[in-house]
Amino acid sequence: MQTVVAVAAALLAWRRFDLSDLALTVGTAYMALQSRRFAPLFVFVATLFLARNLAALASRMADARPSLARAAPHLALATAAVATLATAAGTARHLRVLSAPGLFAGMTHLGSFSVEAVGFLRANPLPGARMYDFYAWGGFLLWALPGVPIYVDGRAAVAYPPEIATEYRSIERGDARALATLDRYGANVVLHHVGHDLPLKLRRQQDWVRVYHDGRAVLFVRRTPDTAAWLERFERGEIEYPDTPGVQLFLAEIAAQGGATPPCAASGTWSAASRTAWMS
Repeated sequence: MQTVVAVAAALLAWRRFDLSDLALTVGTAYMALQSRRFAPLFVFVATLFLARNLAALASRMADARPSLARAAPHLALATAAVATLATAAGTARHLRVLSAPGLFAGMTHLGSFSVEAVGFLRANPLPGARMYDFYAWGGFLLWALPGVPIYVDGRAAVAYPPEIATEYRSIERGDARALATLDRYGANVVLHHVGHDLPLKLRRQQDWVRVYHDGRAVLFVRRTPDTAAWLERFERGEIEYPDTPGVQLFLAEIAAQGGATPPCAASGTWSAASRTAWMS
């Protein structure tokens, strides 16, 4: 809407129109459409573009009708005061809602991320973990699992070498060289969204062990010297799991296949109210 108003104002005041302003606005709009991280930059640039062209339009109208010129400063001041008060009230109310569960949790749609899988890894630390991760979860994992190297996050377009995006697509398709790429980076943990090609491929690999599945996220650990002790605990049923329906189905599957049934932390450590307490 802001863009439409700005363009309309620019067209109406075309004699004072600055093409460099238009180029900057269009450029940041394109960036925002490519990645939402650039949306605040676009809003900032578009606001200046809108203000400048509305001012030019107001000047043009004042030249045509002098009476408007005398009233314009008072009208602008009143409009600015009302807008400032409305914005301040709305912002204060919004911040109260956001900060209630914790600032990060309040500003994040947690249902989009692997919250319970991260809780599982925090409860059962895996020394020497080097993680290949699902792209959309990368930023969350950097925050939630500090110190655990991951493969990629949402900054891939600007902070990573161009070949990373190509490699990621190759791995996600489960190409023949996908496992070789994981080997090259020394990945010994894969945390991924269920139902994609890569998890299906890893289930057919002898050296990758599926150790967690909650219906949203699936976690694989590779058999290496660094992970041997952790996997021995898994095979003896000594790893703690949350008491949630998706995980219980996974544990039932393990038991049906003759594996040890890991314990669930029924004492309350993993209760629905507390399993995301680490985020606050």
